[in-house]
Amino acid sequence: MYLFSFVRQAMVSANDIAMVLPPSPSPAKIPRRSSYFWKVSTVVLLAICGLSLCIKSISHTASSFDLFSSLAIVAVPVDAPQNPPFPSHSSSSSPSRSLAAEESEEEKEAARKAQREADSRELEKCPAASEVEYGDLERFGQHYPNPLNYSRAECLCNPVHNFVVLSMQRSGSGWFETFLNSHPNISSHGEIFIVRPRRANASAVAETLDRVYNLDWTSSAAKNSCTSAVGFKWMLNQGAMEFSSDVAEYFKKRHVSVILLIRKNVLRRLISILANAYDRKTALVGVHKSHTHSKEEAEKLATFRPNVSAKHLEGNLQRVQEMVDDALRAFNGTRRMLVYYEDVVKNKTILEEVQRFLGVPAQELTSKQVKIHTRPLRESIENYDDVAKKLKGTEFEKFLVDESYD
Repeated sequence: MYLFSFVRQAMVSANDIAMVLPPSPSPAKIPRRSSYFWKVSTVVLLAICGLSLCIKSISHTASSFDLFSSLAIVAVPVDAPQNPPFPSHSSSSSPSRSLAAEESEEEKEAARKAQREADSRELEKCPAASEVEYGDLERFGQHYPNPLNYSRAECLCNPVHNFVVLSMQRSGSGWFETFLNSHPNISSHGEIFIVRPRRANASAVAETLDRVYNLDWTSSAAKNSCTSAVGFKWMLNQGAMEFSSDVAEYFKKRHVSVILLIRKNVLRRLISILANAYDRKTALVGVHKSHTHSKEEAEKLATFRPNVSAKHLEGNLQRVQEMVDDALRAFNGTRRMLVYYEDVVKNKTILEEVQRFLGVPAQELTSKQVKIHTRPLRESIENYDDVAKKLKGTEFEKFLVDESYD
């Protein structure tokens, strides 16, 4: 039935072809039977080609060529999987590659395990480093880390002292940490508990601390030279106070020395918080910057003068002071050093005491950060008169006295 229809269509096509042929110069010279013979031959030829295509289609061959050998025809059964006609190299080699990757990872893990075992044997030969007396400071604990993913090699018997910088946002902790990281033997890894899952519960906190103090934490603060003191900065509202009892116990057990960095002038801290929040929305220098290394950017960032809510001001400052007092009590049993931000600004010799506290050779520490808010308070607060009136006669009135921050 399909073949009959095809032949019938072919005859019509033959007539169409004959109509577009150039007219004969002399019809009398061409017999009628010659024209009839040409049409029949064309029909037969097209019928044979059509029959060939039908047979190939029925047998589901992958491809065949038309009369001009230029078009590939692919026949795919309706219920057959719709795979590409030519398998890709990735699909054919994927199993072997995956197997090779697994074998390679297994080999790497075996090599790491063997290296750790070898390092453990070497560590047994290192001198005891449980406690070290440094100058006139009280003893502090040290240990020999054995990282999971690399070998300390020549630093194996170089003991490490654990520390933490406890502070609050906009209290100079970032600036202070750049000083610490300018020392070749100190690695302070930043605000690691800003990521919530790391402080989801006490167990998550302990796991994170283990990674840091075993030298398994990697960041730009990692040093090529042997690390003698390793730590990070921890904001009090990022789990430090929420799990304070567990954290304090961990610090005692792992001999973690605590540097409590406090900003005495809580009013200036509030101004810094408000200005930073404003810049986060407006980006005064094109992009938001909490810190800057440019004097020009610092001056531009300082042009914003916040309007401080006088109504709730005293209560806000009181809560900040209470959090500081709570932190002093919570970590009272740890080896602790209290550092005031204002003292570091005025007297860089404080940094020498910090280095002694951490048990590293004292040297000149540097920072490229530029202070932003150095203007007098009257020029830094839009409603200064309201603020001054509100704080007059309170314990916070003393913070209205300007101090040099240059």
